[in-house]
Amino acid sequence: MKEAEYAAARTARERSYVARPVFTLCAGCPVLLQCAEWAEVYRYTGLAAGAAYRNGRKEDHRNRHGLGSGHAARVTVAMLLAHALPRGACHGRGHWWTHHETQHIAAKDPASRQAAARPAFELCSTCPITARCRLWAEVDSYTGLAAGSAYRDGQRIDHTARNGQPSRRRSIDGKRTPK
Repeated sequence: MKEAEYAAARTARERSYVARPVFTLCAGCPVLLQCAEWAEVYRYTGLAAGAAYRNGRKEDHRNRHGLGSGHAARVTVAMLLAHALPRGACHGRGHWWTHHETQHIAAKDPASRQAAARPAFELCSTCPITARCRLWAEVDSYTGLAAGSAYRDGQRIDHTARNGQPSRRRSIDGKRTPK
């Protein structure tokens, strides 16, 4: 991977040469901002979102120290987006998951968002660790699709009942709130 080459580079010119193709690829990516957010959230070390990161902080590639070559440098941000939970149904499907999240984000109306997210939600319905995934999404302030719902900053934003009709939110005491 390019991260290992980047970490081994000794000069700014070498680092720039190694990183340029990765940064060029990132420039056209539809999930660039989400990728940058995840690099920060997961304290990622490596090349992501058109930048070099060390422990979740963007680094200037001209920095004389380069990046570490530990395990985190070999983990791609796309796999982090696919909930790297070992027994999850989505484990190892980072690119597939990212594709559906991107379609969900790009959708203009609620029906399109539901249609874009349906394959991911169907996968979640077969998952043995949905409760852990839901807790993970809330604790880590996740933004995206997880545990059969859409999340923004750890808050569930999918408020549609199973029959496709919008559901009314419930208050803390369990009573329905007025529309």
